[in-house]
Amino acid sequence: MTCEPVPNVVISSVKVARAHLMLGQFCLDGFGYECATLDDLNSDCAVLLSEWQGRFRPPEPDVRRLWNPCDPSSGLVPEWMTEAAIEWRRSKRRSY
Repeated sequence: MTCEPVPNVVISSVKVARAHLMLGQFCLDGFGYECATLDDLNSDCAVLLSEWQGRFRPPEPDVRRLWNPCDPSSGLVPEWMTEAAIEWRRSKRRSY
């Protein structure tokens, strides 16, 4: 993709195309049908418009860094929370 700004006429045309794609989706949905290709086209139009207007997708999250409540050794759970959970389990006489 180039660094030059996209002309407004192009942005307007893609907005109109996306509106027609959404109308097609709504009509199909009204009759109980679904089209994955139409969904993808609508999504791609939305991505194009947002990127052309300066909004970019956030990076994909690193799955290894997602919080896992079952693994306190991951270091992602605050120490005070781990200690509070251990204390609560002891007070309720629950074991691991």
